[in-house]
Amino acid sequence: MALNDIITVGATPVSVHAYWATGGSDWFNDAERARDLVEGWRATCDRSGVAWGGGETPALAGVVESGRIDLAASCVGLIRPKSRLTLGEHLGAGDAIVLLASSGIHANGLSLARKLAERLPDGYATTLSDGTMYGEALLAPTALYSPVTEALAAAGIVRITAPTSPATAGAS
Repeated sequence: MALNDIITVGATPVSVHAYWATGGSDWFNDAERARDLVEGWRATCDRSGVAWGGGETPALAGVVESGRIDLAASCVGLIRPKSRLTLGEHLGAGDAIVLLASSGIHANGLSLARKLAERLPDGYATTLSDGTMYGEALLAPTALYSPVTEALAAAGIVRITAPTSPATAGAS
């Protein structure tokens, strides 16, 4: 999700940094689970064309519940040329908007999803209209949008730019 966040201002993601806090180092004793986490992280970096920039894996007993893990990330990106920087002040009538289908819940909906689970008759085990359980639906992977936005920008199909004025002409 950090990768998806950084593209919203026109940045090209370069590296992503992991922060995996556990309730104790024993979380990593499950070799298959630890391998799946590392492989998933590596695959995400590869799919997005970014470097795995390192990170931290503290054991925070008393802060993170035993047997649990708190997964977080930060992302570094470059805005090149500078005209790709998009903060909204130059958006206006006639600009094209490209919409991409969303997948999964993404991070911003997690608190609401937990509150909803408390109200559902069987919580996370509540069956939805399509036959899946609510909890399973929340586990749908988050789509990575940077490969799409970078491909569109490289093809000249989508270019995020500020209007040229005498003050910005020639800026890059």
